[in-house]
Amino acid sequence: MRKLTFILVCMMVAGSTIANADEKLVDLIKKVKPSVVLIETFDKDNKPIGQGSGFFIDNKGRLITNHHVIEGAYSATIKTSTGKEYPVQGIVAKDTAADIVKLLDGNFHTNVGFEFKFRDVLSLRGGYRTGWEEKGWNTGFGFAYTRYALDYGYAPFSSNLGSSHRISFSVRL
Repeated sequence: MRKLTFILVCMMVAGSTIANADEKLVDLIKKVKPSVVLIETFDKDNKPIGQGSGFFIDNKGRLITNHHVIEGAYSATIKTSTGKEYPVQGIVAKDTAADIVKLLDGNFHTNVGFEFKFRDVLSLRGGYRTGWEEKGWNTGFGFAYTRYALDYGYAPFSSNLGSSHRISFSVRL
């Protein structure tokens, strides 16, 4: 009887640990999904010849995929998790021995911003980004006094990334 009880307790503990790991995996997938893309390749007659996956490595449209995914392709497109498609603009870097390539998408990306300074003490900042999966307004402020400075920036995101708050404090020596 004791052996059966011990086995049942072990199974319950293992089951709850697996369920917790599954929840963490689901959360991780939700966070990285916006950066994962489908890459479709075409020949010179625009006929599909292959596909593969890749992922964005920054907000400048650069992404990583395997070299064999684009090898022999005349052109390629990137399809995001939201269904938007962009042409591949070019190869930024490649290492055929490691089967890796860095691509640049052909989407128009831009950021515009402004800063209003009052007596070199208070700065109010704003900006707008477009051409990305996430677009919208950003805000911030800065406060400087003698050799100390405090800066704050806020960028809202509509995806599962959550909003970004950046705070910095600096001292001039």
